[in-house]
Amino acid sequence: MSNRVLKDGARVGFLYREAADRDDDSGWCITAGDESQDYMDDVTNVSYVTLSAVLKCDSTIMNLLDSEVGAEYVRVGSSALFVRA
Repeated sequence: MSNRVLKDGARVGFLYREAADRDDDSGWCITAGDESQDYMDDVTNVSYVTLSAVLKCDSTIMNLLDSEVGAEYVRVGSSALFVRA
């Protein structure tokens, strides 16, 4: 999870699901959607957290979390609506 969401309080703007590489990994990568590549390449800007921690930051993604590997979603403006990317 990007620290823009976790620590800065930004809303989730983009999320995608990869194949999990560990038993305790959901595969979800969650960002505000406005991070630069340089920001995301800096390991201090990304945190590994539980899905319950993610939902505490932004519960509007709850209905997306059962999506299949390969799913990508982007938030529509400032709404709570996400569409497939």
